[in-house]
Amino acid sequence: FPSHDSSCNQEINENTKAYIGDLESGVLQKLPEAVEYIYTSFPNERVRREKILVGEKSPEQFINELEASHFNVTEDAKLFMKTLGSKSTGAPQEMTAVTISARSLKIYWSEFTSFPHVSEVLSRARNLGLDSCPPEIAPYFRLRSKNPNDFALVYMKPMRNSKNEEQVFYIGNEGRLGVPSLSTRRLELGADWYRFLLVVGK
Repeated sequence: FPSHDSSCNQEINENTKAYIGDLESGVLQKLPEAVEYIYTSFPNERVRREKILVGEKSPEQFINELEASHFNVTEDAKLFMKTLGSKSTGAPQEMTAVTISARSLKIYWSEFTSFPHVSEVLSRARNLGLDSCPPEIAPYFRLRSKNPNDFALVYMKPMRNSKNEEQVFYIGNEGRLGVPSLSTRRLELGADWYRFLLVVGK
């Protein structure tokens, strides 16, 4: 593990190699890009941050590349990609994607007297300078993330699937062998270990 770490916002400098501690407002923007290891609690609560260039590929390219990599792509995920492809305009954009758990956002079941709404995730994420994703980011992130153990609900505006249900992209795995997949699910906060994909706001 890296030899130098920072445990509070004030200690961050060009020599910071890792960050372990609570996420304060602005900390993700202050951390140098070279910092790979970000944890709110080591070793279970890792926050992943990476830059992704969005807008270079067509839906057909995505589907072909994902399936060529032996990823499972559900029919509804293909439908979402094709719907987005028909609306895409403008030049490619670089975005900073962040995967983070509800726990890292300090959302704990003991705080609530009833089932917490998923909007709590976005509310607390925005306090850290994060925001909801453009849905186009999901297939780019899935292609870059080869680890079948990576999973995250993409916090985006829901779209209608083939059954007219409102869902979002889900990055996860399928079957007993844990094949990496791109599918769709309902946007919800089912447990405090749920992970979400967001982006650093402008």
